[in-house]
Amino acid sequence: MSRILGVLLVASGMTYLYATYFSICTVPLSYEIVVLDERFNLSPEAAQAAVSEAEAVWETAASRDLFYLAKSGETPDVNISFIFDDRQERLLAEESLRETLDTKEVTTESLNIQYNKLTAEFQTKQARQAEATEAYEEDLASYNATVARYNEAGGAPVAVFAELTATEAKLAARLARLSKDSATLKVEAEKINKLGEEGNRLISQYNATVESYNEDFGEPDEFTQGDYQGGDIHVYTFQHKNELISVLAHEFGHALSLGHVEGSSSIMYYLLKDQPAPAALSPADQAALVVACGETDSLLTKIRFFINSFI
Repeated sequence: MSRILGVLLVASGMTYLYATYFSICTVPLSYEIVVLDERFNLSPEAAQAAVSEAEAVWETAASRDLFYLAKSGETPDVNISFIFDDRQERLLAEESLRETLDTKEVTTESLNIQYNKLTAEFQTKQARQAEATEAYEEDLASYNATVARYNEAGGAPVAVFAELTATEAKLAARLARLSKDSATLKVEAEKINKLGEEGNRLISQYNATVESYNEDFGEPDEFTQGDYQGGDIHVYTFQHKNELISVLAHEFGHALSLGHVEGSSSIMYYLLKDQPAPAALSPADQAALVVACGETDSLLTKIRFFINSFI
């Protein structure tokens, strides 16, 4: 009687143990991609490759199979759907606006470089013009003083008069060059001013676009790139392959019963933010995995697999 009672107690204990510990990570979960909206421009092969990489993120850490592609005719445990909705449209709008910002930034920077170059050249020419003007005015004053002295003395000798006439002609030529250079500098100054105005206009446009971008896309939303509902994974938006893998890995984590963890670099962080590329588990992710699935080589894990081989 005691022997029978003992068996019953063990069976009862095993039932409790199963209910408590064996419902999660006991056997690999099968999955299948059931929806792939063509507007993602993602081939079935590329989608499957991304899913396989996301799967490997967890299996590498667990050192065992946790997921597998459902066999033909098998009802998958997890259906994966790529659903194109307003979130992906929002992402495309963000990418378009970011491209506009990048173009404006390049244009503005190029204009700024040109403006600074022309300004530096203008300032050098302006300094030379000032020096030439000052020298001209000194020579002109000296010439006028000499002429005045000779006029007061009743006139200049023939040789001196010829020399003074030649000096006058040279001064006139210098004045003409100075006038021409001044006109050229004026045109260049107007060009630089217009370039500066254009630069200010572009900077104003750029800043307005940045403000619009920050208002619409500046604050990261809670993880909405995908979700795990009713045992199924939905992917709504991704910017590139590495982001897609992070989204899939995040939802695979939920499929393993993991909740969100701390640390912005964690796969299971509530925001898609600082996750590494290629995707890898953080210590917080690994700790959550152990809580959900147990240590790979632990006795409890081995018992889980043993019991599930009979289910």
